[in-house]
Amino acid sequence: VIRLLRLSRLLKVAKIQKLVEIFTQRIHSNLTLTALNILKVAIAIYLLIHIVSCGWYFVCDAGESSQSWVRQDDAIDETFLFLYTSSVYWTLTQIGFGNSALEPQNDAELMYSMGVGCLGLFVCSWLIGSIVILMTRLIHLQKEQREQRDQLRDFMCKHRISWPLRNRIWTFLQQIRKKAPKHALQESNIALMQHLPKAATLELRAEVFVPALTTHPFFSTYAVSKANKFAMHRLVEKNALQEVAFNPEHELFADGEDALFMYFVTSGEFLYCSGNQHMNALMATLTLPMDASRSSGQSKPRPSHKMISMTATTTGGGVSHQRTEDRVAMGAVGWQMLEEGFYTSTCRAGDWMCEPALWLRWLHLGWAVAKGHAEVVTLDVLLFQRTLQDSLPQAAKYAKLFLAYANRHRDSLDDVFNDVSHLRWMAQDTFEPPLKFDIAQCVPHKLSNVRSEWQPADRRAWNKVWSSVFREAQLCNRSAMIATLTADMKNDVVMVYQTIFSNVPFAWASEEERISHRLKIGFLKRFFITLAVCSVKFSQHDNSEAVRPWPYPLASTICHGGRMLLRLQGIRWQDFIAFLLFGSNVTEDDLDFDDRSPPSPIYVRRAATHGCRLVEHSTQILEQRARGKETLRHGHMGMDLPLGGLGNPAPMASGQYFVGPSGVPYKRRLASGNRQYCMNVQHGHLYLRADDYGTLCMSPLAVLAQTTESNQSWASRESIIERLTGLRQVARLSSMGLADLPGQGRGSTFGDLPVSRDPDLLQNDWEPIPRISSTGLLKDIIANSGVAEDSIDEESVEELRRLLGKELVLEYNSEGELRLRGRLVFLHLESRTEARSRVLVQTQSKAKPFGQDYGTGYMGGAPDGTMTTYQSATSSFMTPPSRSYTTEDMLRRGQQSENLGDRSFLMEDVMSEQCEDPRIVTMLSRVEEPWMTTVARYCQEVFNLCSAAISQIIESCHDEADEAYLCEVECPTSVAWYHKNACCGLPLSYKALRVKAVIGVVEEDHHIMGDLLCDSFSTTEMTNKLKGFGDCTTELGGFIIRQWQWLRSENAAEAEGFARPSIIQKLPNHLVENVAALLIGVEASAPLKEDCFGQSHSVDGRSKDLSAFGKRKWTDYRKGGMEVPASLGGIRATVDAAKFQLIQNIADQILSLEENSKEEIDFFKSILVNSDHGVKEFLAQRDLMEPADEIQSGRVIRHAGSMVDRYISNI
Repeated sequence: VIRLLRLSRLLKVAKIQKLVEIFTQRIHSNLTLTALNILKVAIAIYLLIHIVSCGWYFVCDAGESSQSWVRQDDAIDETFLFLYTSSVYWTLTQIGFGNSALEPQNDAELMYSMGVGCLGLFVCSWLIGSIVILMTRLIHLQKEQREQRDQLRDFMCKHRISWPLRNRIWTFLQQIRKKAPKHALQESNIALMQHLPKAATLELRAEVFVPALTTHPFFSTYAVSKANKFAMHRLVEKNALQEVAFNPEHELFADGEDALFMYFVTSGEFLYCSGNQHMNALMATLTLPMDASRSSGQSKPRPSHKMISMTATTTGGGVSHQRTEDRVAMGAVGWQMLEEGFYTSTCRAGDWMCEPALWLRWLHLGWAVAKGHAEVVTLDVLLFQRTLQDSLPQAAKYAKLFLAYANRHRDSLDDVFNDVSHLRWMAQDTFEPPLKFDIAQCVPHKLSNVRSEWQPADRRAWNKVWSSVFREAQLCNRSAMIATLTADMKNDVVMVYQTIFSNVPFAWASEEERISHRLKIGFLKRFFITLAVCSVKFSQHDNSEAVRPWPYPLASTICHGGRMLLRLQGIRWQDFIAFLLFGSNVTEDDLDFDDRSPPSPIYVRRAATHGCRLVEHSTQILEQRARGKETLRHGHMGMDLPLGGLGNPAPMASGQYFVGPSGVPYKRRLASGNRQYCMNVQHGHLYLRADDYGTLCMSPLAVLAQTTESNQSWASRESIIERLTGLRQVARLSSMGLADLPGQGRGSTFGDLPVSRDPDLLQNDWEPIPRISSTGLLKDIIANSGVAEDSIDEESVEELRRLLGKELVLEYNSEGELRLRGRLVFLHLESRTEARSRVLVQTQSKAKPFGQDYGTGYMGGAPDGTMTTYQSATSSFMTPPSRSYTTEDMLRRGQQSENLGDRSFLMEDVMSEQCEDPRIVTMLSRVEEPWMTTVARYCQEVFNLCSAAISQIIESCHDEADEAYLCEVECPTSVAWYHKNACCGLPLSYKALRVKAVIGVVEEDHHIMGDLLCDSFSTTEMTNKLKGFGDCTTELGGFIIRQWQWLRSENAAEAEGFARPSIIQKLPNHLVENVAALLIGVEASAPLKEDCFGQSHSVDGRSKDLSAFGKRKWTDYRKGGMEVPASLGGIRATVDAAKFQLIQNIADQILSLEENSKEEIDFFKSILVNSDHGVKEFLAQRDLMEPADEIQSGRVIRHAGSMVDRYISNI
């Protein structure tokens, strides 16, 4: 039974048929396939004969009867081979081949013989049928060629063609047949392709055509880039790609024909011949987007396949000495053209022709002829342009680069354009943009001596400036979103500039109209000077305390639907608005107004959808949406603006309209010269909301939240070293009773370089040293202070210079001594319920270096089931430097590690270093960072809290302001361990602000705080250098794992920062007079008006898709992952009395110049294109204000005349 069951293994033989089918699908030759079929029939017949023979022997040998041929006397003594061959011969005779003497001797043999005879009948029929089918197929393959030969023979006989010509024709056809490829099959020749589903057909076509296209740098770079691949899919789907075969000496295209295709050679060779050495004049304009003449929808012609010649005229030219094989290789036509003086080149498989047709209006400049049998993939130019115009905006950039290259190489450009190095550079510049926003790309350029992007030339250029390249398909592509944001912000700069400095002549209807227009333009000029002087900040979350300096062009602050929230401190809002309108020389009458009677051209608005709110305990001003009756409150004002510039083309869908005064578009009447205004349309409206909060009593934490430390000056080597040396000499003389230290206390200076003190910190005699510009200067200062030379090394000094002004400050005292000082924030986070009160404490911290064969990022639950969060590599809390690991390396490692699933990178066999440093929540603050920003950023990045939770923590800190104090602490080993490695032997201390926040009091806190209220959890932060953490000596980066636990107060007494030190400084309250708020935004139209885009400013106040400048709003860019301002309180600035005085001084100096003079225009161009830090540096270079504290972007753009100079700082 077991043996019979084993016979079931023979069922696996059925798989052989499937394997044979898979194998035959890989065979391309019909002859080989036919031979394989014959072999398959022979093998099947032999297997059948073998099985039948074995059965015949088994029946005869297994029977009990002695009457059997196997048991006969003459067969008993025979060998096994004789018995097997006898059985096979008997089987053949049963099929019908031969005659055997073996006859059935018993009933079993007789019955078996009858069955085999019936089987032989069917086998013979199958064998004969298979042979007939195979022979018929061979005859059919030869029949078509025989009929074609007969037809050609009859044709030549009918017309009595001469015998010499007949011989040449037959010889030529025989050569073609010998050289003809065996497998020149195209998709159109295969009938079964029509039965495939669409998805399978598209996938098949993609595998056929994409390899041919990607031989070109544009398509190969596009294929591996992060650009949207939908355009390639559309090209395949719309049949823009076709495969065409050519016989020898057939023409691909001819000189002077309109170029309708680009050709990719896939097999064979083409000879390109050109007598023209000059570029065709019709290529001078771009065809993306195409003009109307080429997009008329006419039927597209196919490539011509004309046979030029079969013979070459033998001449006595200068190339007659060439070898015979050269003539054969070039072909008859190629040889003839070479003799006639044509320029020739050969295009082989992998080459392409006629690329200029994709980007330019192009006529062929020569002939292309097949040297032998060849195949090409054709790309339809019209379908390509229409597809990429809609699906691939990057193609327009490549087209511009190609046009620029073509203009530079007019004398050498032809159909065979294969300057691969330049093509690859252009493709990389198109599809591999930087993954970070570059403000330098937002600068409008000068195109020629008479054309500039600052001044659009015609209505077509203006329509481009008024529109946006934003597409919904770009939301999932970061590089495309950055490119879109950059292009839109360049247009923002142009729009704002033209609004202020439009140079179109305009005939004023009245003097009042002209004065009103000048006041509006003056308002905008002084407003942007205000933004340039004040530090413009933005937050990514509504009214969040985590703010950053404005990184985009200053012109974009008003161009994308956002609103600027100005905090006026020590200034009446009436004084500020009067200054924006009239300048510094205002009279008492100009200041005598309120929000119910503002000065013209500002008028009162009855309603608005946004307003301001004051948080009393923190005096923070928030932006909010008005609801119900709040929309009708007083304080809403507006002013109509001529957006786009007076007299410039307006973005009207119908008619030739231009921007009129107050934004009302008009048409020009050629006959009378008058203007026809479109009174139902108004485009451009400035919204103002004013709130006066009077005198406020600010808590100490509110004062500190608005106070930052600054080192306002650059210092030279001589000023610093001479100053410190002099102080030490005076100190030595004073110690001997020979001199005093007059005038060397607080508020001293380095010569004429002023220094400032940080009002946050304890009173002492230490003063900060101004910014140090180079590593060599810092090294000299440290060495001059008496530090041992072995403590000073190049790496530590370079690291210290990087930290100065960011996390550390270098200070000196009256005795010339130096020290380093940092800033910390202690957050006493208390969870208070009816049953108990607990404090959040870091109980343990552990460092794990990067491993060699595992990822470096992890997100998920800890082994004990507690919460684990992931600290991004871009966090400012954990970014000490390293020469081995950069931020980009960590980001790449983090992205790779996301594919690890649930596998943790924290392997037990990897070295780890534990640091025993129990402490309450301790945050390392930047030098210029207010404490609320530090707390908000830490809670967001480390604890992963939402905006509501962060706001509640900060509000609770203000409620518990009485518990806040300042103190001095030592370096926290688990927070700022890398500071120790960079101190170069200088003393290091920290000034800490301790604040307290109470959470978990109500049930709602548990919903917004999430896992923060778990009894214990852990957080993971990534760093690129672990050296100095505990006893860790590795130079590698790694992870810091912190264990957090909520402890009762008596158990948390030993934690650093929990107990109050003996020496502290309490923070007093402050009175601040005249706190006010101004909310300023630019809307598309005034209330109850329609703008030029067809959008209405209706009563419901519904938000529109487009901003007043035709761009998408910040919300759309936020969907694409861009770091842009939030919808509420996203853009902010503070103006105090000192800044207001500086703003007035700069405005008086600039606006006193001749109106629209070159100096004034260059000044505002530089302001509009720069970021917050860049514009500060620009003003400092103009000696209009002190240098900025820190230029994070490192790049300042300054407009000088008609050129744009870029200054790269050495920071």
